[in-house]
Amino acid sequence: MSFQNVEEFKKKIEIDGFVIVPNIIPLEEIDTIYEAIFLLLQKYSPERAEKCIGDKPWLDLKFHEELGALRESEPNKFSKLYDSLQTHSIIQKMGISKNVLKIAAKLLEKNNEPLSWVSLSNTPPLFRMDEPKKNSNLVDWHQERVSYDQNEDGTNGLIVWMPLQDVNEKTGTLDVCVNSHKEGFIEPTHSGTYGNIQSTKKFLSDDTAKKFKQLSVKMNAGDALFVSMLIIHKSGSMDNANKFRLTLTTRIHNTYSKDFVPGRIRFIKSTYS
Repeated sequence: MSFQNVEEFKKKIEIDGFVIVPNIIPLEEIDTIYEAIFLLLQKYSPERAEKCIGDKPWLDLKFHEELGALRESEPNKFSKLYDSLQTHSIIQKMGISKNVLKIAAKLLEKNNEPLSWVSLSNTPPLFRMDEPKKNSNLVDWHQERVSYDQNEDGTNGLIVWMPLQDVNEKTGTLDVCVNSHKEGFIEPTHSGTYGNIQSTKKFLSDDTAKKFKQLSVKMNAGDALFVSMLIIHKSGSMDNANKFRLTLTTRIHNTYSKDFVPGRIRFIKSTYS
């Protein structure tokens, strides 16, 4: 990973509120995560795993079709597979890799004061699997600061969004409102749902988002998107996708800033009916 363009990255995120850093994740590490998913598919549905062929069966469209079929016909098994990935060691490792933390530290620097990458905190990396042709788990327009207040004013933290495949408007990506971070924190207008979870009042209206230029981010596997906690953004549509959109997201915070709020992590056991 080269850091020679870091000053350009800093200017980009200051102006737009987000920046794509290319080739930050080795493709062989992405393959390792796909392998982990395939092994979990073998565990919970060996008959479906057998239908996926090749040395890297996850490259086959059949792999995605069988994941979708498992979710549809045996949702408890799919949930066990999905929840297992939330605390998977290789996923946690990728989300807070040294490269990611070093770039984040540079982007979080203020007033030309150096910030060491060892001064960063993170919320646990979150793994998502968004199913093609379905938008049931998409999240509406919002600012990340409303849910993650480790840094109170939102300017001392970042979202890092990492797709495990190429993403664009057709295959499903992240939609952002360019420059919206300059508005500061905006009071949410309504509550909503994420899957079967009812949220508190965290979302922003379409009218608020229409005030800004909206962009569907285009990225390649291996790239990472660094986003201000104050950028208005939402999940992109999966209407035209034919594969699961697999993404890894973490939130990184400057522990050295005066507004940092310390906290702890708690493991919550999943239950299945």
